[in-house]
Amino acid sequence: MNIEQLRTDWTIQRWLESAELLEEDQREIDGHIEVVGEYCEHVGTSPSELVEKCLRPVDSADPDQREMSLKGRREVNTSIQEWSDGLTGTRFMRAIAGNMVRGFLVHNGILIQGNPVL
Repeated sequence: MNIEQLRTDWTIQRWLESAELLEEDQREIDGHIEVVGEYCEHVGTSPSELVEKCLRPVDSADPDQREMSLKGRREVNTSIQEWSDGLTGTRFMRAIAGNMVRGFLVHNGILIQGNPVL
């Protein structure tokens, strides 16, 4: 997805509003969006599909009623860690990239955290 498509994704919009990132300079906003976009491209999914992967239906009769999928969340967290570990740059910069993706998920209702950098 290109930056324009990412900007219109409802999960990206929710994240930017919830994290109050819309008050930032447009270059800063785009930088955040690009990091999430790069991760999504790496795993072959859209931001909204990434959020959905961390959820599961509560009742098969009502597919709109969902709860956290521990398995899905664990798989996504492992994938984020592997992706960020493979990036170039310092360990600190790689951790920031991974945490941006995790922050995107948190602001979309997915409680997730990475390993400490220290």
